[in-house]
This record gives sequence, structure tokens and C-alpha cells, in this order.
Amino acid sequence: HTHTHTHTHTHTHTHTHTHTMTDYWADVRNDGTDDSTTWAIFEVNPDGSVLGIEKGLGLSGLVSSFAEDKIQWGVIKVLGVDQQDNVTSRRAKYVQINWVGPRVPAMKRMGALAGKSAITQLLQGAQVTIDCNDKHDLTTVAIGKALLQCGGAHKPTHYDFGGNEVVALSELGYH
Repeated sequence: HTHTHTHTHTHTHTHTHTHTMTDYWADVRNDGTDDSTTWAIFEVNPDGSVLGIEKGLGLSGLVSSFAEDKIQWGVIKVLGVDQQDNVTSRRAKYVQINWVGPRVPAMKRMGALAGKSAITQLLQGAQVTIDCNDKHDLTTVAIGKALLQCGGAHKPTHYDFGGNEVVALSELGYH
């Protein structure tokens, strides 16, 4: 009997983790009125399971939450907002950030590749992927430009990163 109990417990535990991770991703994708989550950060365990670490609002919050000494994956929802005279359209874009902290030892950096497939499977639907090891590279302008490159002919008037962080197309070199 004890054996069965232990087994059940382990199972529940695993389930909780998977649950959190998909919850974080679901919260980011949620387009409801409560848009308090525009990003999430994940880590991948050696066994390939994904952990949701943190979530929040706005690009600056995401950038400051990346750990200097860890390999982490972030995803942020950016709204491409097209403001015309009579109608405003919003298209959600998802940006995956593969973060390798500058203080991660070289031996461990190989682990980043191992975790990538698990993350890519989870974050299906991310239009842009950015590899990064320097927080200064993660700006609204840099991400806005990356989105424009993959965005096709239709360009929004500005990108909204959540938390009142907005970048206009004119700031990206378009007029």
C-alpha cells in the first residue's frame, strides 16, 4: 500500500510542474481584460521537464528578471497595434528569448541546446526567436525591428509590450 501511495504522490508532483508551465504560457497568451501578464520565464531541468519561474508585465520587468548565472527562456507577448482613423486592430506576436546569462560557466552552456527543444515544443506560435546573453540587447527597439523583419507587408503603427511600454514605428526607422 505504501508503495502505491508514494507512486501517486510522485505523479501528482510532476503534474503540478507541467501545469504551472502551461499556465504561465496560457497567462501570457490570454487576451482577456486582465492583461496583467505579458511575459513568462522558464527553465529546463536536466531531465527535460520545464519549470515556470516567473511571470509579469512589460519588457523591462522581463529583462530585469533574467538571472545572470542561469540559462533561461523567456516569452513576451507584443501587440502590433495599427491605429487608423476609425478602427484600431491589435495583433498579438510572441517573442521567444533564449537567455544564456553572462556568468554561466562554459561547461554549462551546452545545456542550453539540450533544453531548447523542450521550450520550442512548449512555445509553439512564437514568431520571433532571439538568442541573447546581454540585457542591453533586449530593448523595445531591437525586438520591434525583429518583429518587423518577420511581419510581412502589413506594418502596425506601434508595438505594445505591456506596462505602458510602447515603441512607435518611427522609432524603428519607419515613417
